[in-house]
Amino acid sequence: MTREEVQKLTEEVISELKADGVDLSEEYTVQHHIFAPSQPAADAIAEELEGLGYFFDEDGPEEIRDGGVDGFCLDAMSDTLINVHDIMTEADEVMAVLKEHGAVYDGWGIPTDDGLDEADGADGE
Repeated sequence: MTREEVQKLTEEVISELKADGVDLSEEYTVQHHIFAPSQPAADAIAEELEGLGYFFDEDGPEEIRDGGVDGFCLDAMSDTLINVHDIMTEADEVMAVLKEHGAVYDGWGIPTDDGLDEADGADGE
């Protein structure tokens, strides 16, 4: 995704959250979705983002096949306020790391109690 796509969808999702009455004055765990081309790339991304304060599920990257392409998915998580500035600051930071490793930013979301992303922010789901 381009920065412009992430920005637009972030603005839309935040508007929807506000309309749904979600309290945006408190922090939520935000998951930044990542698709890495290989296990070594996923591991390097996780290590670099952990150094920047992100955390990851202890299960590690999940191997998947997406549109005929094999790779590894992982979520870089942070506890943050849901507003355009904070989400975009994090998205920019994550995307900069991904670029170094040939990985793709696939949006962001907020996990809910049922395990589904309530605000699958910038990935269109």
